[in-house]
Parts: sequence; C-alpha cells; structure tokens
Amino acid sequence: MKHIPLPASERSTLQRRTEGLNLEKDLGKFRVVTAHTAKPLQGGWWCTVCECLLKDSQTWLDHINGRKHNRNLGMTMQVERKTSDDIKAKLSMKRLAPDDEAENAVEAAEARIAAAEEEEKEKKRKKKELKKRKKDAAGGVANDEASMLAKMGLPTGFG
Repeated sequence: MKHIPLPASERSTLQRRTEGLNLEKDLGKFRVVTAHTAKPLQGGWWCTVCECLLKDSQTWLDHINGRKHNRNLGMTMQVERKTSDDIKAKLSMKRLAPDDEAENAVEAAEARIAAAEEEEKEKKRKKKELKKRKKDAAGGVANDEASMLAKMGLPTGFG
C-alpha cells in the first residue's frame, strides 16, 4: 500500500523524533537473502512509511531526515518559529528541574573511561609478563645447552 502524502495546506511543521533510531540492532548478525526474500526482510533498513529499502546507516539517516520521508509523514520541512519568551521559559524550566540524566550520563562516561584505562593497564601487564616468560624460557634453554656443551668439552661461544 503506497502512502499518499497530505496536501501542502494540511501538513504540520517539522516535529522532533519521538522514537530512538537503534542503528545497532542488527549489528553482527547474518541473514540469508534469496531472490524470494521479502523486501522488508532483506539486509538493510526498511522504511514502512515510504516502502523503500536502504542499504546502509548513512543513507537511512539521510532518508529519515529528508523531504520525501517527512512529507509522507505529513510534515513540511519548515521549523516552527519560537519567540524569545518561549526560549526563556524553556531555559528557566531546565534550570529548575534537576538534570539527573546529564549527571548519570557523566557518571557512566567516567565509569567507562576508568574501565577502559584499567583494561589497558591489564593488557600491558599481561604483555610484559608474557615477554618476561618468553625471555626466561629462551635464556634457560640457552644456559642448559651451554652447560651441556661445556661438560662435553665442546666450545660454547664464539670467543
């Protein structure tokens, strides 16, 4: 069923997106696509509004922010005009409301940074330990060989 866009007089101004995009939902998944596979089930992003298949995330973002898609949703590409009073009211609401999301986001970012630093330190420590074990193992074999050669009366070096 093809979506018929509204006439220009009935369209609303551009609205904020309410749902998340979730671009990573199928990341790392494999899908077998044959000639008989339905379009929405093929690889890529399917737009139910425009009934089109987009093959990568960049074209998907361009599409959902584009004129054709928004026209099919019943919106124009014009943004609603705001007055300075509207902006002042919004800013005062932001100042009065505790911004738990921002604080949680900062804490989460700090935790991720600390975890990444700890992981990096652990990698370096393991690499250093492995290198030391290899050196010790190679040195031990060389010393054993040298002592065996010396016991047999053979030369153990180039000197």
